[in-house]
Amino acid sequence: MTFDPDRFRLLSSPPLPVTGRGKIRALRTVNRESLQPFLKGPVPLSWLETAAKLPGKCLHIGVTLWYLAGVQKTKTVALGNSQLEKLGVDRNAKCRCLKAMQGAGLIAIDQQPGRNPMITILNAAEAEKSP
Repeated sequence: MTFDPDRFRLLSSPPLPVTGRGKIRALRTVNRESLQPFLKGPVPLSWLETAAKLPGKCLHIGVTLWYLAGVQKTKTVALGNSQLEKLGVDRNAKCRCLKAMQGAGLIAIDQQPGRNPMITILNAAEAEKSP
């Protein structure tokens, strides 16, 4: 058997990226399958407190609205019944809660017949002004 130094050679790997002042940044791999949906903030606590004080499942709907706003990167979202079924909110409760939230100054509603309502989340300052 002959001696082969190539057997002991390290495998070549791509160089690590260098960021500012020569620091080496470790590469991170993300397992997309393990990622879970999350609520993107900041969500004003005063807004959530106001929604929590309203009757029924208003807080459930409020959290869903903030989730959709974070995913779509806009404060105006379409709210369908299927999005609320996961939280146990039926269409009648949705209608009642949207009216209550609009009355509290948390949201503005643009409703067209036969379409999902377009909900605009109002900022916390506007919500605090409402009684």
